Amino acid sequence: MLPDCTSLREVTLPAALTVIGDYAFHTCHSLTKIELPAALTSIGHSAFGCCSSLKGIILPSKLNALADTAFFACTSLADVSFPASLAIIGADAFGECPITDLALPAALTTIGHRAFDGNTCIVELNLPATITFVGYGAFRGCTSLAKVFLPANLTTEFIIVGEGCFAGCSALSPEAYAAIRTLRTPALRAPRPLMRYGSMD
Repeated sequence: MLPDCTSLREVTLPAALTVIGDYAFHTCHSLTKIELPAALTSIGHSAFGCCSSLKGIILPSKLNALADTAFFACTSLADVSFPASLAIIGADAFGECPITDLALPAALTTIGHRAFDGNTCIVELNLPATITFVGYGAFRGCTSLAKVFLPANLTTEFIIVGEGCFAGCSALSPEAYAAIRTLRTPALRAPRPLMRYGSMD
């Protein structure tokens, strides 16, 4: 659509739009406001990546997937409203975003590698019971994260929790730390190097 349009400040999208493609508004550094249409079901790779002035976004109710790096490095993005329908948050989708209140939707199944890497603002995390995959370094470096509530099924063989998922989360309460230690993977250890923007496979 309009990648690298550094003077773009506001956008109004067609009401019937269902897909925002890859890199549609990538590096639109001046973009501060965009209203997503209710018909939207998918947001592509890096669609809003590096939109450093974007402060908030309301994701529409029919949205079921966010591709990798969808909002990566939106360094002012503090307010995100997730729809109940959202099932997949791709790798690096909100990496380096300062989201303050992370209310994950009840239908969420997948949190990609480094999806919330480097968020220094969130203090509490409640993973829904529907979750089946949490990627490498998904919450790495979330240095204010103190409380983590895990669903009862998270320790079963049907759940994949990536290495280093909570690495560098230095503010974890003793209770959160103990709960994470029960997982089958070294979730607190620094993850092995992976290429950023990689797939979740």
